[in-house]
Amino acid sequence: MEQLTSNNKFTFHGEDTGLSVVDFWSWAYSDLLNNTDRGVLAEYIVYSALLPPPDSKMRTDWLPFDLTSPAGQRIEVKSASYLQSWDEAYHEHIQFSIAPHRAWDPKAGYSPDVKRHSDLYVFCLYKALTKDVSPLALEYWEFYVLPTYVLNEQKPNQKNISLNSLKALKPYITDFAGLRDVILNCPTKRA
Repeated sequence: MEQLTSNNKFTFHGEDTGLSVVDFWSWAYSDLLNNTDRGVLAEYIVYSALLPPPDSKMRTDWLPFDLTSPAGQRIEVKSASYLQSWDEAYHEHIQFSIAPHRAWDPKAGYSPDVKRHSDLYVFCLYKALTKDVSPLALEYWEFYVLPTYVLNEQKPNQKNISLNSLKALKPYITDFAGLRDVILNCPTKRA
């Protein structure tokens, strides 16, 4: 699959329709408070913190983890927000999914092993409390980096974790500027 750029256009019988892939992206992915789109945005933010990237510039779906660091660490990215795209009178209770799962392989199907497949987790919290702030403003994001072995030891079968329970596990907490260094220096095995 070739990576699309802002130069890619929709055609009809070889003729330019005036529609671009940017038009599609704007139409489909402008609601960055939507849970699905915010999750992909969080992956992109973590990926961007790791630039220059180790491998592809294009996101790959269906891997057993989300990203690979330049040092080869397998990273699972999770996101949460106090706000949702719909109107609501309260702020969301923050929790992240940490459920072990079976890996997917296009040739073999699902693996029989139910486990956490990453070396570390990056929990991304969009902490804005009003919608007049953009999710693109990286100063409103906070990152909690935790080695997977800590989850496996402390929460082996747990499917979700609240922000307070996560903080009790003593993750490395950083903003965007420090994220790369925290990830690259995060131990992936118990000392």
